[in-house]
Amino acid sequence: MDGAQKTHTSLVASEKIPPLLKDQDRWAPWRGVFDAKRGKHDKIPCHPGNVQRGLSTANPHKWVSFKAAYDAHSAARGYTTGIGYVMTNPHGIVGIDLDDAVADGVVDLWAQEIVERVGGYAEFSPSGTGLRIFVLGTIEGDWTNHTVGVEVYAGYHPRFLTVTGRHLPGTPKDVVEPKPGALAWLADTYRETAQEKQAKGEVPDMPMVLAERDTPDIAELGLPPRAHDFLTSGDVGDSGDRSRVLHSTAVALFAAGLNEAEVLSVLVNNPYSFEVALDHRRQIEDKALTYLWQHHVVAAKGKAANKILSASDWEQLEAASATDDGEESPLGKDDEAETRDDLNTEDRIQPSEMPKTKTHYPIFGFHEYADRQVRLEWLVPGVLPKAEICSIFGESGAGKSFFVLSMAVALSAGVHWWGKALVKRRVVYVAAEGAVGVQLRVRAIRTQYQLEDAHVGLFVIPAQPNLLQVEDVKKLISDIKTLGQVDVVIIDTIAQVTPGANENSSEDMGRALAHCKTLHKTLSATIVLVGHSGKNPSAGQRGWSGIKGALDAQIEVTRTATYRAATIAKLKDGKGEGEKYMFKLSEIVVDFEPDSSPITSCVVEPIVTPEAKAAFEAAAAAAKRANSGRPKAQGKWARIVMEALECLCGSTNKPAHAQRLLDKAVELATQHPETNIRDPRGSLRKALASLCEGDANQVIEDRDHSSYTLRVPPVAPVVDA
Repeated sequence: MDGAQKTHTSLVASEKIPPLLKDQDRWAPWRGVFDAKRGKHDKIPCHPGNVQRGLSTANPHKWVSFKAAYDAHSAARGYTTGIGYVMTNPHGIVGIDLDDAVADGVVDLWAQEIVERVGGYAEFSPSGTGLRIFVLGTIEGDWTNHTVGVEVYAGYHPRFLTVTGRHLPGTPKDVVEPKPGALAWLADTYRETAQEKQAKGEVPDMPMVLAERDTPDIAELGLPPRAHDFLTSGDVGDSGDRSRVLHSTAVALFAAGLNEAEVLSVLVNNPYSFEVALDHRRQIEDKALTYLWQHHVVAAKGKAANKILSASDWEQLEAASATDDGEESPLGKDDEAETRDDLNTEDRIQPSEMPKTKTHYPIFGFHEYADRQVRLEWLVPGVLPKAEICSIFGESGAGKSFFVLSMAVALSAGVHWWGKALVKRRVVYVAAEGAVGVQLRVRAIRTQYQLEDAHVGLFVIPAQPNLLQVEDVKKLISDIKTLGQVDVVIIDTIAQVTPGANENSSEDMGRALAHCKTLHKTLSATIVLVGHSGKNPSAGQRGWSGIKGALDAQIEVTRTATYRAATIAKLKDGKGEGEKYMFKLSEIVVDFEPDSSPITSCVVEPIVTPEAKAAFEAAAAAAKRANSGRPKAQGKWARIVMEALECLCGSTNKPAHAQRLLDKAVELATQHPETNIRDPRGSLRKALASLCEGDANQVIEDRDHSSYTLRVPPVAPVVDA
């Protein structure tokens, strides 16, 4: 492209919109609404089924195909202004918005340089004064520079871009890869730091809104009564000022330990807080989203001041809360401060024994506490409890990684392991050491357990997050949460995720353990650490002596001349301490080199006595009888439905809404290598119906309040012999 470029003023040129963009179900019509205060038009996404309704950019699954959006725009007969493409959630496309880049029909030189350096499809904006560029690729995060007028989006924040099809001559006609290094150059040249934005008084970029299932559970946050009541019932007490109570609730969420994205997501997904936002912003969803971010997340963060919020603090925060116009709003004094009692009715002590005033912590009477039903739950009976932090350690070459990976696969597939019937769980394996070897071991275990056609809930992260760094821990939690509920997180090895740490230091290892407890609390998962023995193997696990005391269970893997063994060195609760599980490593061919020489790895093969073998066979026969006649999840569509169910419900049997299940299955199907049809919903619904036959342990409610019953198909046990 050389020289000045002239604009043209035709309406949406649908035939010139890039085919790759058209193939995405990310479209909706939009209309321009003039904002007198700002002196410019707001672009409001409209629902394709009823253009008089708004459509949120925080919910991209509600956006539609290009044809449906374009047809809705055409049928609106002037009510809508154009069509737009929602960027929300990273999906391999980067959109670049250049504001005030065209004057008197001529592309400014700074914008022309960006167009040429990036080398992607470019078009004129609806006003003719801006440019849009679309390219394939990814970036670390969305960013903006409002001083120059450069905005770059890859889906990390809720956002849509208008699309006109008014192609800029000289640029590609479809979405292509950018020129090498172009996106990095753009960021280096125009991206502002957070400090620079703060110095100018700009509001930070809005983070991506988490799905409702991924937001923290309000009941588990220990919020003050007013915040809890507002989020669960919409109750604002005697003050009647919803905005003020909403603001104080945001402060309480920060004080409970949530980050910006989590606080925003709780408020957006909560019907009572989002209703307040909609009422303040004329029922326009995107403006309501911005209102929550600017006035009730950004403004509330500083007030939390990194302190633990008590019930008495709540009154002070409400008094200091500001309305959305920035004016201080004095509050009248409330009645005596209350604290929420988390005790179930059946767990409370008798009225005659209750304290006269409410307490901050549950208090039980002697007999009440003695009679409480508290049972230890096992992930692997007698070996791995459902607890906070556990450890598996041994000398190099002892076979600890083989042992823990064997257990992880068996647990995630729900097969028998050492004769123990395992409930299927979702497991994350952080392969921080020897990721290539781990891949070969996984392939070998898949062959050993004959899992080629089974859905296995094991997810591998071949990376080395630093558990000493807060930001790395946050990223790890965020990444794992994208998987939905998980039950176990295995970190192999602790040395690789604590680089530079003094393993004998209570400060360094105490920090790592504290972050592991944060992982447990945030993910509701058991954390399993894989470690090494010390120089003196008889002294136990290498490192700080306080490690063992912090563990709920500890397993030591040793090697002798004739066998290997995993010994239960510690169980804080339950039976099994001192038990020894003997095994050997057997070689399995997993692939071949180009010269046909075999590539092998090893699998754990239990060494069992004749008595143990008979018990294993009896357990397998019983399982086979119990599973006889039950349909299994056969075919790719059924497997995708089951995978979607696990994403929504984890290993629990709680109800899942049919529509949400199908939406999740459609999302997974579009990413599945075996599927190649554009709309798989019909096939997935048939698969769901076939799974909803016979006895069931999963109930799924549909929109009309009818219900499906869905049983998780059993997996045949593996007899360890």
